[in-house]
Amino acid sequence: MTTMRKRKANSKSKAAKIRKLIIQGELTSTEIANKVKVSANYVYIIKGQMKQKGLIGGSQEEMPRVHPPTDPTAIPVPTSSGKRGRPPKRIEPKLEGLAEPLPAYIPTKPHNPFGIEATPPVGLWNTFVAKLRRWLA
Repeated sequence: MTTMRKRKANSKSKAAKIRKLIIQGELTSTEIANKVKVSANYVYIIKGQMKQKGLIGGSQEEMPRVHPPTDPTAIPVPTSSGKRGRPPKRIEPKLEGLAEPLPAYIPTKPHNPFGIEATPPVGLWNTFVAKLRRWLA
């Protein structure tokens, strides 16, 4: 017969122990993982959550978190990523006005030299294309 043992009421969770050790800053992530007996990946997850909440610095001390501008009419300034000389991820297109408007295409009467009549389209897609052609004509 197996008996159930009660859980210790005063023990901290592993995440709480990891947070405490990270804030102390004396051990590396791998050493913390060995001490608390969890995987190193779990320590990195907890560390990332703490960085997002602003509880620890790391790279946050070097680069403060960028908040959106308070002025809604402010235009964001494009910046490059700065990592290993990569170009920015997105280049905004420049809209230029046309010097002269594009000529409008005016279709003429359909040319049918042989007098062949087309059969009605079969299927939903072909019906849609036929209606679109009639609308454009």
